[in-house]
Amino acid sequence: MKKKSIFAIVILAVIAAALLILSVIQYRKITELKKQVLQLSEAPVGVYRKLARGQEVSILIVGDSIGASAGATPGHSWERLLTDWIYEEYAVRCNVTNVSLGGTGSYAGYVQVMNLDDEQDYDLAIICYGHNDSPDHLSESYEAIIRAVREKYRYCDMICVLQSSQRTYTDIIKEIQRLAEHYAIPQADTIAAFDNSGHAYEELCADGVHPNDLGYSLYFQEVSRIIEERTEAYEAFAREDVAPLNEGMDRYERYYYVPAEAAKPSGDGLSLEIPFYAPLSGEPGLDFDRTGEGEVRIYMDDRLLCEEELGWDDGGTAHFISPLGHEAVSIEHSVRMEFSNKESASKIHGLVFIDVK
Repeated sequence: MKKKSIFAIVILAVIAAALLILSVIQYRKITELKKQVLQLSEAPVGVYRKLARGQEVSILIVGDSIGASAGATPGHSWERLLTDWIYEEYAVRCNVTNVSLGGTGSYAGYVQVMNLDDEQDYDLAIICYGHNDSPDHLSESYEAIIRAVREKYRYCDMICVLQSSQRTYTDIIKEIQRLAEHYAIPQADTIAAFDNSGHAYEELCADGVHPNDLGYSLYFQEVSRIIEERTEAYEAFAREDVAPLNEGMDRYERYYYVPAEAAKPSGDGLSLEIPFYAPLSGEPGLDFDRTGEGEVRIYMDDRLLCEEELGWDDGGTAHFISPLGHEAVSIEHSVRMEFSNKESASKIHGLVFIDVK
């Protein structure tokens, strides 16, 4: 009788244990289901939550020639590696707009973001500058990019790339780190990635600046690592009002762009004049193509402002945007541009003004 009782108790214990295990499994399934229902009921905000929910995302890349993957062979740009990986990993389409311009600094990135009018609501902006920037002016223009993205794209996450071409943590890189930390933006550190890759720098970057295919794969790995970690954590989009690090950043909010189409060409095709129907004061910049040979003299109300070289010695072609000094000018009536040849007149895209008054 005792043996039967013990056997019955053992059987009951086994059944109880099995029921307990099933209850735990069921509880976990219900908890996970509730989590999924909650996630699906939330607004699709932020690139990481959208990817976790299998929703299409849009990415903006703003940078210099490294941002444009100069030096990569077809199909091996870090942009292409990233979009292919997002499709394979999350089974969603990734729309990418890359406004990177070779040879330019972060001032050009600020102008590119301000001029974007593609009706796209970006989920992620990747900022890739530093190599062409001056330490004297990087901080303001780089912060201007961050603040322009925050203003134009309300639910846009950001990633700041620390460029491998700097080789070490230069003053420029340290300033980018300081800005990224101030705005709580993750950093894709390709300097460390190159150092820890097991390859000599020359094996990753043939010309000393632009990575090769292997080097760009490290850029992709650093950016994708950030995306994967934050997507797995189902990280919520977070945005707080953050005071600027640099004084006078409100200057960059007062922006005005004058397209070349507004200019009137002279009869001989060697000058363009842009009329102003009201006085304007602001810090000027030039949006143009650097190609072939040629130069331009720029006059503000017949006062010579500057003389700019429009060509490249190697005859290459590049869209270029740069400030014309860093001081405000006043215009009463017009801006006139005089060119050394007719071809140069066709290279102008427009004039930029910040701190417009």
